[in-house]
Amino acid sequence: MSHRGVSQIPECFVLDRQRRIRGAKFERMEEMKELSTKVFDLASEDAREFEEVKRFMESFLKERRAWLDAACELERGGHADADQTNSPPVLISFFDKNSILC
Repeated sequence: MSHRGVSQIPECFVLDRQRRIRGAKFERMEEMKELSTKVFDLASEDAREFEEVKRFMESFLKERRAWLDAACELERGGHADADQTNSPPVLISFFDKNSILC
């Protein structure tokens, strides 16, 4: 494909299953954009809430990266901590005032 200068797979070669997955992902992304816009708008009004949302997002990204790194290491034949690879990271709701964010 690169030899012929084609940068995308022609639509006729895309499986229906792949189209459904792509459509579901697009729908989830749109829903997350709407939700995050509301959360960011509210959090930006208060410095404490802003820091709380920011810490949650940074923590989520850090945990997700660690989980993906461990999964990739296992796939390459390496060893990783069992607790990191058995399940995805646990999400903490930052709306719950009793939750503690690390």
